[in-house]
Amino acid sequence: MIDVSTVNPQQQRLDAGRAAAGRPGTLVLAIAVAAVLVVVGAAFARGLISVLDVFRIMQLNSVFAWDETPDTVMVWLLVLSVFAAVIVAGAYTRLAGRFTGGRTPAVRPFTLQALGFTAAAVVALQPSVNWWRAPSAVGVAVDPSFGRDEEWGPLAWVFYALPTVLAVGAAVLLVLSLAARIWRVRHEDGRGRLLARILAEGRAVPGTVSEVGETGLRINNVPLRRVVTAYVDHTGVRRWVTTDALIPEAETPVVGGPAEVRYLDADIAAQKNIAVLTGQALQRTVDAGAGGASAAGLTVSSSGVLFGT
Repeated sequence: MIDVSTVNPQQQRLDAGRAAAGRPGTLVLAIAVAAVLVVVGAAFARGLISVLDVFRIMQLNSVFAWDETPDTVMVWLLVLSVFAAVIVAGAYTRLAGRFTGGRTPAVRPFTLQALGFTAAAVVALQPSVNWWRAPSAVGVAVDPSFGRDEEWGPLAWVFYALPTVLAVGAAVLLVLSLAARIWRVRHEDGRGRLLARILAEGRAVPGTVSEVGETGLRINNVPLRRVVTAYVDHTGVRRWVTTDALIPEAETPVVGGPAEVRYLDADIAAQKNIAVLTGQALQRTVDAGAGGASAAGLTVSSSGVLFGT
C-alpha cells in the first residue's frame, strides 16, 4: 500500500503525543495500571513465600516430621506474576510517558512492584496469616519417629529468620528505590531548568555534526549515541562539543549535517552550559522564526536537543 500525504507523519506523531499530555483520562488509566503493578508485586511475593517456606520447613523440622511438596497453584502464581510484571510495566511506562509528554514517570514500575512485594512480605509476618508455617519446635528438629532430636545449626537459624529478613530486605530496597528516584527527578528538573535557560538566554551559533558514534547502550530500545559537533564561538575560537543522547534511528544526525549550538556566555567552555540542536529540534527552532527556541516550545525531552557530556 502506498500512502501519500502532505503532513510529516513523524511530526504528526509528535503533535499527537503533545496533545495527549496532561489528559485526565490518561492519568486515570496510568494510576489504574500502577495499582495493578502493586498487586502483581504482592502476587509475586505470595508465590515466592510459598516456595521458600517448603525449603524452610525442610531445614527446621526433622526429616521424619515433614512431607513437603510445593503448592502447584503458588508455583504458577510465581511464574505468571513474572510475565505479568513485564507486560504491565510496559503498559504503565507507555501511559505515564504519554501523560507526561514523553518524560520518564516520577514513579518507576520497579518501585510500584517493590511496594506490593514489601506489603505482602510484611503481612506475611502476622501469625494469623499463616503464609510462613511454624516449625515443630524452636531450636530443635524434633524426630517424632525415633526420638533422635537434633539442635538447629547456623543454617537452620537463618531459615527461621527468613520471614523477617525478607520483609526488612524488601523494605530497605523500596526505600533505596524511592530515594534514588527522588534524586533522579530533582537532577532531571535541574537539567530541565538549565536547558530552558540556555534555549531562552544562550547565544546561538551555527555548527556542523562532525562525528556520530554508538555507545552500545540502549534504553527503552532507543540507542544512546555520542555526537560530536564543531562550531566557532563568538570570540572566533573553534570548539568541539561531545554530547550523549538517546536518539531514535530515524532521527540520527548525519555527519556533515547542520546543527545549532547554544551556550551561556558566562562560561562558554563549560559543557554543562551548552545545548546542541539537530534534526527536528533545529527545524522547529527555525520555523519559530524570531521567537527562536522559546517559541518552538523545546523541552529537555525534545528530539534533537543534546546536552554536553
